[in-house]
Amino acid sequence: MSNNTVTSYTPAEFSLTDSAVEHFASNLDGHLMKA
Repeated sequence: MSNNTVTSYTPAEFSLTDSAVEHFASNLDGHLMKA
């Protein structure tokens, strides 16, 4: 049961992390461009 929960929770975590990284990279790029 624990394994099943982890498996179904992993995709959401990865997706959220990917989105956060992309957002952070985009913001960083914008700051570098302005500077």
